[in-house]
Parts: sequence; structure tokens; C-alpha cells
Amino acid sequence: MEDLNKTVLTEMTLGHVLVLWEILSNSQSFESLRDKFSEDEARAIWAFQDICENELIKQGVGTKPEEQWNELIQKALKHLKTIPVEFLD
Repeated sequence: MEDLNKTVLTEMTLGHVLVLWEILSNSQSFESLRDKFSEDEARAIWAFQDICENELIKQGVGTKPEEQWNELIQKALKHLKTIPVEFLD
């Protein structure tokens, strides 16, 4: 049986974490989807949101004025387009 308490580590660019956190915490399109998730699914998403937020704080980009934050997100979105994604090939 698998040990579901194991910690799983994965490597992601800061750009990925920024965009994921933005989607999970602020996107209105995601807000409309939240009602469709079960409580278990929502808990998993909230946990991932917390992981992203904690990593952003560790990286020193957890809090920024809105204008700087929006600029950073735009840079992150451009960065993501430069990274190959297997399922898009």
C-alpha cells in the first residue's frame, strides 16, 4: 500500500508557481469552477494554493503592490511560453 503521508518534491520554475497561485487565488474564471468541486477536491486545491503561496513568500515575491504584481504575472506568462510542455507536442 502506498504511504500517502510521504512528502513529494517537484521542481517548478518561479514563473509556474506565480501563474498557478494567481489562477488558484484570484482568477474569476476559477472562482466560478470552485462550486463544481467536491469538498475533497477543494481541499486538495487549497493545499496546493498554500504550497504555492508559501514558496512565493520564501522567494521574496509573496507581497507586491498591485501594479508590480501584475507586471510580474505578465512576465511569468511570457516565461511559461518558452518552456516545452510534453502534452502540447
